Amino acid sequence: MKLKVFLHIYFYFVLCFTSAKAQVQNFNKWSIEANTGFGKPISPYTPQYFSSNNDTYFAFNKFNHFDIGTRYMFSTYFGIRMGVTYVSVANAAGSSSESFENELYKIDFQGVINMGHVLNFDQFTSRLGLLAHFGPQINKLKIKEGRFAGKMDSNGGFIIGITPQFKITDRVVLNTDFSYTVNFRQHLNWDGHDYAAKNNNLNGIMHDLTIGFTYYLGKNKQHADWDWNDLALIKTQKMLDYEAKIQNLQKDTDKDGIPDYLDLEKNTAAGSIVDSKGRKVVGENTVAKNKENVSSTSNLTQKEKDFGSIFEDGNNEVFFDFNQVNPNKDSKKKIVAIISYMKKYPESKATLNGYTDNRGGEEFNRRLGLRRSEKIKEIMVLYGIDPLRISLISKGIDEILSEDKNDLQSLELARRVVIVLQ
Repeated sequence: MKLKVFLHIYFYFVLCFTSAKAQVQNFNKWSIEANTGFGKPISPYTPQYFSSNNDTYFAFNKFNHFDIGTRYMFSTYFGIRMGVTYVSVANAAGSSSESFENELYKIDFQGVINMGHVLNFDQFTSRLGLLAHFGPQINKLKIKEGRFAGKMDSNGGFIIGITPQFKITDRVVLNTDFSYTVNFRQHLNWDGHDYAAKNNNLNGIMHDLTIGFTYYLGKNKQHADWDWNDLALIKTQKMLDYEAKIQNLQKDTDKDGIPDYLDLEKNTAAGSIVDSKGRKVVGENTVAKNKENVSSTSNLTQKEKDFGSIFEDGNNEVFFDFNQVNPNKDSKKKIVAIISYMKKYPESKATLNGYTDNRGGEEFNRRLGLRRSEKIKEIMVLYGIDPLRISLISKGIDEILSEDKNDLQSLELARRVVIVLQ
C-alpha cells in the first residue's frame, strides 16, 4: 500500500514538473551512462553474516557494482532516467563472516533534477555540475548458496542519490554517484537466509558509490546539463541593425565631444571650446548666435528629442560593480529614464547588451554579461514594461576597455549594460 501511494505521488510530481518546464530549445536531450564501483548491502543480515571487514577503515570490499542507463532531459532542469544494475553480494575477503555469495539484478526508473542549474553553478564554473535523482526500483536477489540456492527473491522500493559531474568535452562527462536504495518488502536477508524475516516483510538497505562516464547524443553543441539559455545570445539581423544605428548616433565628425545628431556645428576646429550643442564659444556674441540656431532643431519630433536626451545624458549605459549583477547605485536613475521613455512611447523596444571586464574566463564572463542584461530586464518588467519588448545579448568581455588590467577606471566602464532603443 505504501509503495502504491508513493508511486502515485511520484508520477504526479513528474507530470506537473515536466508540464511546467517543457519547451522547445536547441540542446541535446539524450545521454547514455556506464558506471562501476562499490555496492554495499547494509541490512538485514543473519547473525554471523556480514559484508564488512572490521580490519579496514572503509567498508568497501571490491568492485562489485556495474550499471548502465539512459537519460532524457525535458528541459535544462528536469529529466528521467532508466537504468539496469548488477551487484555481487558477498562476504568481505578476510572477514570473520560466514561465507555467502548472491547476485542482485535491479531496474530503476527515476526523475532527475539538474541541481547545477538550480544552484547557479554557472556563476563560478563551466565544467562542474550536479544531478539529483529519485524514483522507484525493482530487483531480484539470486541466492547461490544454502537452503534457498537457486531461488530468486523479488523485491521493490525506491532509490535516491546525487551525481557530481565534471565535463571533459561537450560530449563526454566524468561522473561519480552516491545512491541510497531501500526495499520496502524484502523476503530474505542479503546473505540468502530467512532468519528474523517476519511475515516475509524486511526493509533492505544498500549503499552504492560509483564512478563512470556519460556520453551525450544529438546534433546540437550542448546538452541540457550545460545549456545556459544560449538562444538569448543569438544576434538577429534586427539586433545588428540596432547596433549600427546606435554607433551612427555616437558618430562625432569634428571630434568636439558632441555627437553629430546633437551637433549644430559639425566643423568646429580642433581644440575649440564648444557648448552642449557643439557650437563654438567665442564670447558675448555666442548668446545671440545660439538664439539664431535654436530654430534649426524645431523640425525634430518630441519623440526624437526625448530619444536624443537619453543618450545626451548617458542614460543608455548602466554600470556594475565587480562581479555583480545588480546595477550600482549611481546607475539606478538611468533605468528609470529608460522605463519612462518606453512607457511614454509604447511602440518602442529595447535591446540590452551586457558587457564585463576581462577578469575571469571567457565563458564565465559571457554568462555574467547575460545575467546583467537579465537583471535590467527584470527591473523593467517589474515596473510595467512588456518583456516581449526587451531583447537580451551577452557581449562578454569588452576587450577595448579591458585591455589594461591596471586601469581601474577603464575596467569600471567595461562592466555595463548598453541599452539600444528602437
